[in-house]
Order: sequence, then C-alpha cells, then structure tokens
Amino acid sequence: MSGKEDQKADAGADYSMDHHSGQPADADMVIRRTEEKDLPEVLAIYEHARSFMRENGNPRQWGDRWPPEELIRKDISLGKSYVCEKKGEILATFFYNAGKKVEPTYSVIDGKFTGSDEYGVVHRIAVSGNGHGVGSFCIDWAYLRCGRNLRMDTHPDNKVMQHTLLKNGFRYCGIIHVEEDDDPRYAYEKYPERCGEEYYLKNVLLTRYHDEEWGKPEHDEQRLYEMFVLELFQAGVSWELLLRKRENFRRDFDGFDPVKIAAYGPEKVGELMQDPGIIRNRRKIEAAIGNAKVVLKLREEFGSFSEYLWHFTGGKSILEGMSVTRNQLSDDVAKDMKKRGIRFAGSVTVFSFLQAVGIIYSHEPKCFCYERDGAESFRDNRYPSI
Repeated sequence: MSGKEDQKADAGADYSMDHHSGQPADADMVIRRTEEKDLPEVLAIYEHARSFMRENGNPRQWGDRWPPEELIRKDISLGKSYVCEKKGEILATFFYNAGKKVEPTYSVIDGKFTGSDEYGVVHRIAVSGNGHGVGSFCIDWAYLRCGRNLRMDTHPDNKVMQHTLLKNGFRYCGIIHVEEDDDPRYAYEKYPERCGEEYYLKNVLLTRYHDEEWGKPEHDEQRLYEMFVLELFQAGVSWELLLRKRENFRRDFDGFDPVKIAAYGPEKVGELMQDPGIIRNRRKIEAAIGNAKVVLKLREEFGSFSEYLWHFTGGKSILEGMSVTRNQLSDDVAKDMKKRGIRFAGSVTVFSFLQAVGIIYSHEPKCFCYERDGAESFRDNRYPSI
C-alpha cells in the first residue's frame, strides 16, 4: 500500500465520541471484518464523512473521492478492513493493521514516536450519523487489540480528529511527510504511561514483562520460585537476556519444580552445563539445587514458600522508590535466607526479587499498573512499622 493510501486516513467523523466518559455509550456495538456485501453501506459512510469534513473546515484531506472503492476492496481482500455494527446496522468502518514497524511512512517523522516499534495503526476511520460513542469504541478496540500501542495520523485541517485523539489519550508526536502529497500529516500515538519508560520501552519483551508481571503482588508458588531462580541467575547479566532464555530455563529446570530440582545430581548438572540456551554457570546451577532443598524445608515450616516470603511484611506490599537497590527489608530477608543455607541471595538480589513479585512495590503513581494493582491501598505501608 502506498504512502498516499496510508496517509489519507483519518476522517473527522469521530464526532460522536463521549468525551466525558471516554467510553462508548452503547455496549451493543460489535466490531468484525468487513465483507464484500457490506460495501454499499461502507461507501455511504465514507460519503457522509467527506461531507462532514467539508462542513467543518477540512475539504482537502479526502476531497470528493477519497478513499476510492478499489482501495476499500483491497482492504477487504487483505482482511484489514473492519466495521462496527449494532443490531445489523453498520455504524463505522476503518482500516486496522498491527505488527513490527507495520507502517512504512512512520519510519520518518519530524518529531519522535516514543513507544516500541511493534504497534497497531488505524487509518480511514469514518462514522455514520447514527449512534453515540462509535469512534471511541473503534479506537479503543484497536488499542486493546494491538497490545496498547496505537498510532494514528490526521490532516492539519482536521481539528475534530485532533481534538478526538487528544481527548482519548493520544500524544502528539510530530509531522509525517508523504511524497505523493504536499500536505503534511500530524502523527499521534497512544500507549500507557509507565514508570521507567526509558528502560522498559527498549523492546517488546521488556515492555510486556513490565506490563504483565513486574511488581504485581504474587502468591502463586510456582511463579514465586521461578522468579527466585531467575533472579539468582540474573546477577552479572541483563534481565532482557534472562527473559529471552526463560523458556529454556523452564524446560531444563522441570518447570521450576523445587522437588525435582532438589533431586538433581552431578549428571544433571553436566547436562545443564552443555545447554547454551541457559546461563551456564556451574556455581549458580549448584546453588539453585541447594536452594531448592532449603525451599522444601521452608514449605514444611511455613506451609509454603509464599507464606515464608510474605510473613516478613505481614502479607502486605510495601512501597519503595525505583532508585533504591536495597533496604532494611531486603537486608533482613537476605540475612535470614543465608542463615538457612540459601546461596547467591545477597540484599541487592533479594531486593530485586521482592520488587519483581510485588512484596516491595515500586510502580510509580503515574504508571497504569499502579491503579491496576490497587497500590493506593498500600501507599502508606512501610517496613518495619507494618
């Protein structure tokens, strides 16, 4: 698809959005792929959008003919065209695609996209005159479907769309230049605000780890022990490398089952040392085996590894800033672990582990995870006072 085809995209027909709630007013709306039989209704919606843009000071973006029928047919054949309907009536249509660097014209911008290079894109969005909140519904659908990293662009004259995007949490990023068109396009991007963006947005793997795992208060035995073993191996290497090797660790360490790991002998150690898919450090491998035996004893004493870890804070998460690398809690836990025979678990390693599983909570209030995890409820928790 050419740059011109991709850039002549964003109809100003998103005027039906509910700017107060940011949500569709009608939950009966659904989105599906466009079918050939939908073409007459889709063409009628685009005609309505062109009229709306002309009436609202934006006659240049789509003119009298954009998008042409052949382009819409192409979108349908590629499975990239979607419609929003309610009880059989089509209320909106748009182009959607997602992937790594999926929009070639976004590779050059007078400004900067901040999110990762894997994102979704919405073009040619147009809404009929019926329904309330249809545009918001479509944009939110695309935002969630692409993994919360969505990019859109619009014409400088399209004040309605610019207002719509900003109201829906998009950030202005800069100007896109299109070779076939002298008119610039304003580029926008929406992704959740995160703490430590300069680190976590380096790649998709780190971003997903931040969004889905890091700092989330964890009580599951398998998940806790997996993170404990990975933190042991992380010392001296990047966490990104550990994440890339994670599935290999899961395979080689029997799904991080401490019962099985505790039974490993010299032959198993030799096998692990031959696998380039993990961190081949004999001392760490042997420490993981010895630590598994201690964890089994902790289960006998406390009922579970989870109960042991959380008993230090009375089952509560405590807040700590991201700039800290150790504190009194990690000192105390590391000291207790060492006394029990756990190796490679100094205070810095323990602090990182406790952060990862949410016992020490370090997501910042601006981060979307803070609200998701209900962190406001334990913002005053401090160790050792709790």
